[in-house]
Amino acid sequence: MFTASRTHTIDKKLDLIDVSARVVLVRVGSTIAQSMQRKLIEGNKVASGALVRSFTVTPAELIAGMMRVRVGPSAPHGVAVHFGTPPGGKQPPSETIRAW
Repeated sequence: MFTASRTHTIDKKLDLIDVSARVVLVRVGSTIAQSMQRKLIEGNKVASGALVRSFTVTPAELIAGMMRVRVGPSAPHGVAVHFGTPPGGKQPPSETIRAW
């Protein structure tokens, strides 16, 4: 009986640690997204309002033993704007660029 309740208590504490870690990662991701948005706005970068507003943070998930979140633009043209395209590389869809 003692072992079962002790194990249950340990499991509860581990669950709380997991939830806390996920919350902290999402908060850090949000801080990074806000910083990126500010740099786009204040740095006189050529970025549409849609791109600036599209920054998102994914929920934290455990992948290959590491807790991760993704921070970045969700606008279709965001990746091309962020990373650029390599010489001779595939261009982003022209409809997306026109709309931008």
